[in-house]
Amino acid sequence: GCGKTLLACAIAGELGVGFVRVSAPEVVSGMSGESEAKIRQLFREAREAAPALLFIDEIDAIAPKREAAQREMEKRIVAQMLTCMDELAAAGGSQFDSA
Repeated sequence: GCGKTLLACAIAGELGVGFVRVSAPEVVSGMSGESEAKIRQLFREAREAAPALLFIDEIDAIAPKREAAQREMEKRIVAQMLTCMDELAAAGGSQFDSA
C-alpha cells in the first residue's frame, strides 16, 4: 500500500509506452508447467506491446532468491522468469519492473 503500482503506471504514462501489469499470485498454478507458460505469455504480451513497461506486482510471492527457493515449482518459476527477462532485454523496446 505505498503506491508502487501507481508509480509504475504513471511512469509508463509519462514515457508514452504501454503498461502490462499482473499480480504475481495470478501467475501461480497448481498444474506442473502452467505457471511457466503464464510467465512466457506475459512476457510475450510485453514484447508485442513494445514499447511497453511490464510490471509484476508482489513478485516476492513467487520468485524468492534462487538460493532461497525451496520448492521445485519456485525454482522453475525463477528460472523461467530469468530466461524471459533475458529475451525481453535482447528484443529491446520493452522494460521489466517489479515490486
